[in-house]
Amino acid sequence: MGRIIGILGGMGPQATVDLMQWIIKLSKVEREADYPRVLVDNNPAIPDRTEAILYGGENPVPVLRSMLKGLVEAGAEIIGMPCNTVHYFIDEIREGFEVEIVDMLAETAAEVRQRKFQTVGLLGTTGTLKTGIYEKYLTDVEVVLPTSEEMELLMEMIYSVKRGEIVPQERLNHIITKMNQRKKLDGVILGCTELPLIAKDQSLEPVLINPTAILAQKLVELSQG
Repeated sequence: MGRIIGILGGMGPQATVDLMQWIIKLSKVEREADYPRVLVDNNPAIPDRTEAILYGGENPVPVLRSMLKGLVEAGAEIIGMPCNTVHYFIDEIREGFEVEIVDMLAETAAEVRQRKFQTVGLLGTTGTLKTGIYEKYLTDVEVVLPTSEEMELLMEMIYSVKRGEIVPQERLNHIITKMNQRKKLDGVILGCTELPLIAKDQSLEPVLINPTAILAQKLVELSQG
């Protein structure tokens, strides 16, 4: 058996399930027993990350550290967090723990560089977009952000998905098209784990970059070797 994967989940629940589905899809198996073992703490009660970052809301770190402790004690050896915004707190979350937490943003930035993209659009929560947490990994790439109005529309879509509602992909495509008209983009990072759940068709132009799938690929590689 390979290394055991742990998932700090619930941000939101649908995104957590999506990561698990990607892990299954990307695993190399000949039989059922070859899939990685995955331990999941799917806790939707984690305080809202954007509220904490921008508006002084409750700090999610204590809850996440408690969840991480539980996963490690249960045997998790590598950790994934299917939420882009929570990576704002990654250093605080992993402080004092020896377990490896895969940095989804760093892995996504590596994918952008591997594709030799020079200009990328970035979609996500206002917590992700206004703090520049992706930009620190993409210093050699031009990052194009949505307008304030488009950010508001994105937040509406993201929280609709978190409530279990279906959001037509056309609404997301409209924002991507507008951004691409303002500045020609090599690709667009779907920088909130709810957005790939809207963008079911990811064969569009510009190229859509899915951090959930990238995180899953890294977790599988580390687990299966």
